[in-house]
Amino acid sequence: SSTNVNELREQVQIRRATASSNLVLYRRIRERRYANPCALSNRLKGVAMVLDAGIRDAEATIHWCDASLDMMADIGALGSSNGAQQLLD
Repeated sequence: SSTNVNELREQVQIRRATASSNLVLYRRIRERRYANPCALSNRLKGVAMVLDAGIRDAEATIHWCDASLDMMADIGALGSSNGAQQLLD
């Protein structure tokens, strides 16, 4: 139903906001502490690699959320519960 799509949309928006906040934080940490990876100790290089993975994950989550929200907007534009049901099937 359209109620389910609205609930799903809300959850995706929350997920996107969380990923966006994390991305800002991770980038700030990288700029302040890990800007020059070549100058880091081996242990800190490992931390920098994990931080980079977090950045990539947040970026991918934001990309997925945007694509999902676009898809849900298309379904909402159909104006039918049939289109909403297709999303949930």
